[in-house]
Amino acid sequence: MTSTARELRAEANLIRFLAESAQPTGDGHWFARCDFPTDHFPGPQWRVRARLWTSRWQQLIGAHAKGADAHGWVDHRVGVYIAAMNPAVGAAVAQLIDRAADHHDAQQPCCQTDDSVFTCPVVAPVLDLITVLRKARALTESGGPTDRK
Repeated sequence: MTSTARELRAEANLIRFLAESAQPTGDGHWFARCDFPTDHFPGPQWRVRARLWTSRWQQLIGAHAKGADAHGWVDHRVGVYIAAMNPAVGAAVAQLIDRAADHHDAQQPCCQTDDSVFTCPVVAPVLDLITVLRKARALTESGGPTDRK
């Protein structure tokens, strides 16, 4: 195994470890939810109340402000993961997706047909990544899972 392959695998293992550590009881899918949209606060003293949940309804982050009183908290493992997956990581993911699109647009032999992109070693993993990203956004947009327990 080359040193580049070792470096890539080590980074993948670290990210995998952080991801697994940050999902204490959930299935790895989180969603954000504001309990009171700004036009539906329970009283004039409230300013905000927001939370981050697992898809199994375990609260990972909580924040609220009521009058001058405000506080928040985060599960330590989740905080470490959030710090590791900072906006620079998001920019790098976007660049990876752009590079996969460029690869496809260059009409590489592995991307000659619409079906072949699902087996292309460059594009297929990025399509899997996009599927996971879309699921995460949809979970937040819908207010969480429908099977609240």
